[in-house]
Amino acid sequence: MTFFLKNLRFFSASTLALIALPFFMAATAQAQSAPAAVVLVNMQRLVGESAAGKYAYARLKPKIDALQAREKQLEQKFKSEEKSLLKMRDQANKGIMSPDVFQAKVEDYDKRKRQAAKTLQDQQVAIERSRIYATQQIQQQALKVIEPIMRRRGASIVLSSAAAVLNAKSVDITADAIVALDKTLKSVSMTPPVQNKAKKKRK
Repeated sequence: MTFFLKNLRFFSASTLALIALPFFMAATAQAQSAPAAVVLVNMQRLVGESAAGKYAYARLKPKIDALQAREKQLEQKFKSEEKSLLKMRDQANKGIMSPDVFQAKVEDYDKRKRQAAKTLQDQQVAIERSRIYATQQIQQQALKVIEPIMRRRGASIVLSSAAAVLNAKSVDITADAIVALDKTLKSVSMTPPVQNKAKKKRK
């Protein structure tokens, strides 16, 4: 359930490749014979230390904690009920309890357990959608602040610092990117837009 903490790495390797591509193409069009200077960005740090990233985390963390607590509570509750059902099964086998009554209790247990699991899943999906939406907003703004920094450094390519085996500190623009990002994006919306599904009427 700690998926938000694990997913602070908002930018995947494929995303970084897409970030680098337009910058590289633009620079190549301007000066094809110029050497390809490279700058690096630590996206995990950029998001984790940015004001917008901290804002998103602060609003998702209480929901994640509440979901974890509810999940644990339900798990204990259904384990206790399961033990009771095992005792009732013995009673039904011995003729102490009606088999029909026992079967009704089992069906009720299964129904409530499925409903609880569905509710937890829906809540987790809602949290994940909020995280993804927050990520998209930070990602879009990050592109806007990284590009001018790249150009000021005379670079034509931006890569993830994770892709570098060895590099000089001077080529890492993460700190500059965080400062620039914080000036333009201090918070993000945590409410994803409603996805309207058009229903086509079949004649």
